[in-house]
Amino acid sequence: MKAKTKLIIAAAIIIITIGTLMVMGISSTSGNMVTVQQVLAADANYEDRLLRIEADLVPGSVNWSAEKVELTFQVTDGERKLNVLHHGIQPDNFYEGVEVILQGRYHDSEELFIAESVQTRCPSSYEEDVREQGTDK
Repeated sequence: MKAKTKLIIAAAIIIITIGTLMVMGISSTSGNMVTVQQVLAADANYEDRLLRIEADLVPGSVNWSAEKVELTFQVTDGERKLNVLHHGIQPDNFYEGVEVILQGRYHDSEELFIAESVQTRCPSSYEEDVREQGTDK
């Protein structure tokens, strides 16, 4: 086999390997986007799968333990409530009425979503900033 042919084969193998690793890495860290109702559905099988959930924080459900660095709360889609446990710090703007974006795994036997990450979104404050910018002109 010629040196040029060997080089082309080696480059193709490297490109295929890198592409495969990229696809596997992206799919294993992104998680499936689901609703609270989908997770809690009786026929759903989301046990121990990486999931992403966007829902509203249930007022009065937040319990923060600074000693354990543990946050427990509930989220809702307006119909059903989901219990959440997060080992980590509480987000700064974590208050009633905020939309919560969770990534983690659901444990059906405990009826508990264990969040690896907790983020918040508060569109009302962003809308206010946009309105203020519009009046400055």
